Amino acid sequence: MPSSPLGLRRIIFFAALALVAMCATASTASARVLWNADAERPLNQEWANYSCQDGSRVKQVTSPAAQGNSAYQIEVRDGDNSYGERCELGQGNPTKNGFPLYQEGDERWISFQTYLPDDYPTNLKTWNVIMQLKQLHAFGTPVVSMEVRDGKFVLMNSDTNGTSSGCNWWWQGPAIKNRWVKFSLRVKFSPDANVGFIELYGDLDGTGVKQLMQRTYMHTMKLDGAGQTVPSHSRIGLYRNPAVEGTAHILFDGYTIGDDRESVERAAFGSATTAGGSASVQPPTGGAPDPSAGTRPGGDTSSPGGSTSTKKKRKKKKRPVWLRLKRNGLRSAAHWSPWGRILPVYGGIRGAANGERRSVVIEIRRRGRWEWLTRSWLRPNGRFYLSPTVDMARGRVVKLRAVVDGLGHSGTLRTRVR
Repeated sequence: MPSSPLGLRRIIFFAALALVAMCATASTASARVLWNADAERPLNQEWANYSCQDGSRVKQVTSPAAQGNSAYQIEVRDGDNSYGERCELGQGNPTKNGFPLYQEGDERWISFQTYLPDDYPTNLKTWNVIMQLKQLHAFGTPVVSMEVRDGKFVLMNSDTNGTSSGCNWWWQGPAIKNRWVKFSLRVKFSPDANVGFIELYGDLDGTGVKQLMQRTYMHTMKLDGAGQTVPSHSRIGLYRNPAVEGTAHILFDGYTIGDDRESVERAAFGSATTAGGSASVQPPTGGAPDPSAGTRPGGDTSSPGGSTSTKKKRKKKKRPVWLRLKRNGLRSAAHWSPWGRILPVYGGIRGAANGERRSVVIEIRRRGRWEWLTRSWLRPNGRFYLSPTVDMARGRVVKLRAVVDGLGHSGTLRTRVR
């Protein structure tokens, strides 16, 4: 028997209400915190493992704490050895059931707070890593990392999406002690530099969370020797060059991973900053070197070429920095990287033996200016070995040079892509 008009309207009304409720529930379910390590529970419930000299190097302290009742305090001393001079908390290496890894295609919000006390060395001119989105197993430098050096926080990715020895710098901002600093990363995980990306937000000075780096495309995962994508995991702590002296501490609080900004920042910071992943766009604080201004590591903004008289003087003596291309390196390595051609290079400092370790940057000449390509550190003997990738067609002439912190740059290395 047909329903009356009134009954039919009631059916439609309640069906509409049910549909709205279903959509709201689905929307709420998709916006969630996937994992949280805010130092409020035992360490083995919040992290899969730790890599430290021993367990005493990690403490849950009540002061200072950024949110909740406690924070993680991590310590490293001279001579500590856990696959290097480090103390880190991690989700992997080894993995543990219940602790999520980053897989290709994942898009995640990652938020945390960190605090640098008086004994933390911020002005080092060598590596001093505090956060990694690290590929499982080895494969060289971390695919994504943040460190503190030259008085700045620095966000990096590895110089290749395979086994790597150097890093690309993407953002820098002042590292001020005795203040809780907030960071939020939006990461698309992919080994393809045209798919993977990072957006960076943060509060460096207590004036509120701002966008520090707009969406920047880069590889955010690595490939193994068979071309398979390697899962990644979170690590926080202190991992430094063993040449760094002294006991140092760093604190973390609120480390949270999820799939929407509001949920993640509410858990990590105590309240949401903004909804929907939007924020007022601000110029990057510190920023990566601007090639148009001729900026070089260490804040030197002088013209890369110098004056005519300076050029004449330089021709009369050998530069302290030298750069070479590995013999047949371009021909032998050109075929294997899907993202560009690899140029195995090496170089060093003339007359340097067991000197202070310095950063070395490989620059490439594009559109009439020198641009940042990749970065690493000198070995104790003053040598370096890097394998940067260039996206140039065959037949093109590539111009490279090495810039060593405090010593200047090498002559120009020219080679043709085969």
